[in-house]
Amino acid sequence: MRRAFGHELRLAGHLLKQFVVFADRAGAPYVTTDLALAVGDPAGRAQPAEWARRLGIARRFAEYCSALDPRTTVPPPGLLPHRYRRPPPYIYRDEEITRYSRRHGDCPL
Repeated sequence: MRRAFGHELRLAGHLLKQFVVFADRAGAPYVTTDLALAVGDPAGRAQPAEWARRLGIARRFAEYCSALDPRTTVPPPGLLPHRYRRPPPYIYRDEEITRYSRRHGDCPL
């Protein structure tokens, strides 16, 4: 539905394809929590944020599949507690803005 509204979903679509290929190669007939955890860090080297992102995609797919196949288990929320934390924005001081403007001539201050 989101694609119908114009969203490209590039990363989510790519990660979902990776999950489906992984599940197919593993011969998994349905989604399990163990399968979702395995795709999150297949080589044991994924950063926590990447692992959590992959698990999130697998979790949402499992929620969808659970309506079609009762054998599907949905990984519980918070299984991997990592969340991306955006760094706080840098607030420029007036002196820094003035110095930048004079140096680059962008602003008549």
